[in-house]
Amino acid sequence: MGYASYTYIAARVINNSVVNDRNNYITINRGTADGIGKDMAVVSSEGIVGRVAYVSKHYATIISVLSSRNISTQIAGGNTGITSWSNNSPDFVTMGQVDIRAKVRKGDTAYTTSYSVYPENIPVGIVVAIDTYKVNNSLNLKLRLSNNFRNLKYVYVVKDNLGSERKDLEKSTAAKEKAALEAARKN
Repeated sequence: MGYASYTYIAARVINNSVVNDRNNYITINRGTADGIGKDMAVVSSEGIVGRVAYVSKHYATIISVLSSRNISTQIAGGNTGITSWSNNSPDFVTMGQVDIRAKVRKGDTAYTTSYSVYPENIPVGIVVAIDTYKVNNSLNLKLRLSNNFRNLKYVYVVKDNLGSERKDLEKSTAAKEKAALEAARKN
């Protein structure tokens, strides 16, 4: 799926929290009147920002990457992992569950995957440290975020023009699979 299936709606940041709370929010000057909806991805020219949490007619609040929400991320040769913020600094996140065999180096860039609300290949951050966990054969990567959240002025809300079709199909598939399992149990 290419970028043609997305529409980017420019917005100005009018409020932004970067304190060490569990969840930090950004307010933008766009709302439902501009086509903004709940759960839309938000990016900047530098990388991912967050996801729309609440919307009014002329404003929206975004739960930023500096929150308890996990992000599906990929690095070096398509190796995937889960990226999360640990309330420490608005500059860093941790990418965990990366296969220990991944050939990752400091300076590599981590990107979004297609398994989330974000378009694929949006920068998340740059690897600054690598920890190996032999117990579960995984790597934990410390990433310096692509965005400077202290100085965020403009963002783009991403409208996935095919997103509702995908969600409907996935929901329908899950319902059909559940029904098939229940029918199989009865027999």
